[in-house]
Amino acid sequence: MKQKILRRTILLLMDAFLIFFAGYFSFLYHYEISFISDQPYWIYIFGIIIGIPIYIFTGQYSAITRYLGSQSLYKIILRNTLIVFILIFIEKIFNPESFKLNYWIFYLFLLSFLISGIRFIARDIINYIYKHRRSKIYSSNILIYGAGELGSRVSKFIENDKKLNLIGFIDDNKHLQNRYLNEFKIYNPSVIKNNKLGVSKILICFSNVKKENLKIIVEEIRQNNIEVFRSPSIEDLKDMPITQPKLNPISILDLLGREPVKAQEDLMKKCIKDKVILVTGAGGSIGGEICKQIINLKASKLLIADHSEISLYKINKTISDISKIKVIPILTDLSEREFLKKILKEHKVSIIFHCAAYKHVPLLESNILNGLKNNIFSTLELCKAAAEASVENFMLISSDKAVRPTNIMGASKRICEIIVKDFSEQKNKTLFSMVRFGNVIGSSGSVIPLFEEQIRKGGPVTLTDSRMTRYFMSINEAAQLVIQSTELSNGGDLFLLEMGEPVKILDLVNQMIKLSGLKVKSKNNLNGDIKIKEIGLRSGEKLYEELLVDGEARKTIHPRIYRAFDKFIINKNLFEDLSELKNSITNNNHNDCIKIVKKLVPEYIKID
Repeated sequence: MKQKILRRTILLLMDAFLIFFAGYFSFLYHYEISFISDQPYWIYIFGIIIGIPIYIFTGQYSAITRYLGSQSLYKIILRNTLIVFILIFIEKIFNPESFKLNYWIFYLFLLSFLISGIRFIARDIINYIYKHRRSKIYSSNILIYGAGELGSRVSKFIENDKKLNLIGFIDDNKHLQNRYLNEFKIYNPSVIKNNKLGVSKILICFSNVKKENLKIIVEEIRQNNIEVFRSPSIEDLKDMPITQPKLNPISILDLLGREPVKAQEDLMKKCIKDKVILVTGAGGSIGGEICKQIINLKASKLLIADHSEISLYKINKTISDISKIKVIPILTDLSEREFLKKILKEHKVSIIFHCAAYKHVPLLESNILNGLKNNIFSTLELCKAAAEASVENFMLISSDKAVRPTNIMGASKRICEIIVKDFSEQKNKTLFSMVRFGNVIGSSGSVIPLFEEQIRKGGPVTLTDSRMTRYFMSINEAAQLVIQSTELSNGGDLFLLEMGEPVKILDLVNQMIKLSGLKVKSKNNLNGDIKIKEIGLRSGEKLYEELLVDGEARKTIHPRIYRAFDKFIINKNLFEDLSELKNSITNNNHNDCIKIVKKLVPEYIKID
C-alpha cells in the first residue's frame, strides 16, 4: 500500500512539473521572451490546478506502468485536450488579447509528448529489467507457436507467469520470420529441431488450424522432447485475470475426430428461441452439453430431468450460475407417465430432448433386466406423456450401437427407435424424431478417460482388439447438430450425424502415450514406458460401428446432418410385446426377456 501511494505521489509531482514546463517552454518558443519576470505564470499555475484533478478523476494514476499501450496514449491526449480547452476559456476571461492558436497547439503536443513519453520510457526500462531478471531466475523457457492476434495477446499473459520465460514466437509465415512482435523475435519452425534455444515448452496459439496440421506440428515438437500446450481462446482471454494465465497441455481431444462445422445460427435459434425445453438425462455428457447450448439460444425456460441426484445437482449448479433463463431441476423416474404429463402440461413444454439412457455396454451386459427396463420403458412412457400433452417436438438421442445390435444397450436403443417411429405414425400433434450418431469424445464411459488413467499409473493400457475402430465427435458439435436436427424434423425422421473417418483405437492409444511424453513398450522397444495389452473383445462388443441397418441416407440443408431412410420392421403387436417384456422383467425372467428382445429386433445377435 505504501509503495502504491509513493508511486502515485511521484507521478503526480512529475506531472505537475511537466504541465508547468510545457507551458513555460511553449511561451518561450512562440514569444521569444527571455526574462523570467515576463512569463504569464498564472496560466501555468491554472494548468496545474486544473490538470492534476482531471488526471486523478479520469484514472491516469490507476494504470500499471508495465502494461501501458496505445490506449493509454490516446487517453492522455484526450485529457490534455480537455485541459487546454479549459485554459483557453479561462485565458479569454482574464486576458482579452488571447494567445496565438499556434501556442495552444504546440502546448498540447508538447504536454502530451512529455506526459506519455516519460511513462513509455519507464515502461520499457521496467520490462527490460524484469525480463533479464526472470531469465536468470527461471529456466523454463517457452515459445509461442503463432505470431497472430491470439499469440500477441497470449504473450502479455505469459509475461506475468512467474514460472515461465517467454523467449519468442514461431511462425511458418516467411514474411513474419526474423521480425519482432511485442519486442520478441519471430523464428522459423526449424528452431524446434535440435532445440537450439533451450526451450522446454511450446504454446500453440492458432485461432483456426486443421487437426491434421496440428497433429503434424505436435508430433514434431514431441520428437524433440518439448512439452506442448494449447492457448485459451480469445473469448476465454477476455474473462481471464492477466495475473493468472492458464495453459492447458495438448490432449488427445484436441487431435481426435474430424474438423467441426460451424453451427447454422438460423437453425439453432429458430428451434429454441422463446420455447420451453425439457432435457432428460440432463446430468449426462450429451444432455448436459445440450442444456449449455440451450441457455445461450434464448429459450423461455429450461427443465432438466435426471434420476441421479448428484448428476442433477451438478448440472443444475453449472448452468444456473451462467444462465439468464429460468432453470427447473426435476428429480424423477421417467417411467412415471402421469407425473411427466403433469409437468409437460404445467410448464407448456414445446420440445423434449430425450437423452436419458444407460449406455455402458459391459455394465448392461451384466445387468440386462435393469438396462431394458430403464432404456425402453422410460422412452415408452415419455412418448405417451408427450403425445397426451401435445408437445411440439420429441427428439430421441439414439446410438450407432442400435444398428445390427450385438449387445443389450444397442438392442434397447433399437427398440426405443421403433417405439418413436410407431408414435410418429399415430395421429397426434407431436413430431416424433430421432438422431443417431457414434462415440462422443470425453463422454462418461468413454475409453479415453480409462486410457488416461492407465497411462498415469504406468500401464499397461488394455486394448480389446488391435483392429477395433470407432467414430468420434466432440460433445459440443454433437449437441449443436442434435438441436439443428430438431428444426429439420417433419415427424418420423431418423437423422444421422456425419462422423468423419473411423479412428483405429490402437493409433489412438499410441498418440495418447506420446502426448504424455512417454514411449510405447514393445518387442521392438524394450526400454519403453507403457505397455499395450490386448485382452480380447468384451461381451457384446463389435470391432466396427455403423450408422445404417438397411437403407439410404440423403443430404439435408446442413452438410453434417443426413436424413436416413432405414427399414423399420414394426410388429403389429408392438405394445402387447412391450407389455409382455415388462412382465418378464418384473418376474425376473431373463430368458423370456431375451426372446422378446429378439422378436422385436430380429437383427439382434448376441456376441459372447
